[in-house]
Amino acid sequence: MVMDQAYNGKIYRYAVPPLPADLPLPPLPPIPIARLREIALTHTSFHGVHRQTHDLDTARYSEIKDYEKLEFLGDRILSLCVDMMVHEVFPGMRQGVASMLHDQMVRNELLAEISDRYGLPDRLRVSHDARYTTRVRAKARASVFESYIAGVFYAYLEGSDLDSSQITAFMTSDEVSTAVTAEDISEPDSVPVQPPTNPRDEQEESKEISQQDTNMSTNIFTSPEPANNGDAIAPPPDHATPPAPAWEAPTSRKRTYGEALDHTYTWLRPLFRPVLDHALKAKQEYQKKLEADKKATDALPELSRVVEEELLARGVVNALNQYCEETFDKMPDYHCERRGEHEWQVTCTVTTLTGERFEGRGVKKTKRQAKAIATYQIGIQMKLFQ
Repeated sequence: MVMDQAYNGKIYRYAVPPLPADLPLPPLPPIPIARLREIALTHTSFHGVHRQTHDLDTARYSEIKDYEKLEFLGDRILSLCVDMMVHEVFPGMRQGVASMLHDQMVRNELLAEISDRYGLPDRLRVSHDARYTTRVRAKARASVFESYIAGVFYAYLEGSDLDSSQITAFMTSDEVSTAVTAEDISEPDSVPVQPPTNPRDEQEESKEISQQDTNMSTNIFTSPEPANNGDAIAPPPDHATPPAPAWEAPTSRKRTYGEALDHTYTWLRPLFRPVLDHALKAKQEYQKKLEADKKATDALPELSRVVEEELLARGVVNALNQYCEETFDKMPDYHCERRGEHEWQVTCTVTTLTGERFEGRGVKKTKRQAKAIATYQIGIQMKLFQ
């Protein structure tokens, strides 16, 4: 079990190589709402406002002006979309492997690569002093990509398909024009016509539905509800339902979080689908290498306690170190890790001038014994020891 944990840990910690240069990226969706776009592309240093990260006094919360909050939300949206895609592509994959692939696809280094290819760091508003660090640090470049994801999500949630005049009105005022034409409220011809049997029943039903919508969420358009004089709204002869009131036009209805998630997923899925293949292939190739190294090590003969003590007495570690330093101008690489409470594992690696690589592994109660075993295995492979 201990060996399995160490083996799986190596695969989990293995970082996949950078993305191929020819990896296709879908177009970057715009953020039509200027306020959200500005926030998503503003670094915390731009305004120079000092804030306490863990301030729990909600009365002092100020207006969001930089991308930190959108980055936080975008990270969660991205994680959910990646997990949905992995489950969609590999529905039978175990949760451990799915979690490993998820962590690879949302790590800062990979997100920074994607952010660079979209040119987001160059669009980031940042103070002069922080300009260099935001261009170099992977965390900052990944953060602006995550904040942009949240910007796309909330722009759609707030109605980003409205035309520019309506968006401007929404951003600058709490009310918008209530004018609506018959074309704005027309429905597909395939909807069956079902005129109400009683106009007053239809009116009561419409009021009840409107009240339910109000209770569930607040409409982003806050124009007042028109007064009802008690008369029913008769439906046009060519419509299945009564026309929507001007203050609740279909083009300005409150969208759901599910619809905004679907909208964002249509961008992120084709973006991360080839990334998933790249990460999975790299992990599989590394797993094959580990299995081959393990078979080569297991094929070496076991050493008795007497032989181990003899190796220590003969100083095989010093002998190998001296040989490598004189021949390759560098020492062997030793990696020591504790396995449980009473064992040490030492991995010794030697790379020759021609690139040939030798590896030995020893597991013993003391680090010194384990190091001697690993060194002896290297010596046998290199034909230095008899």
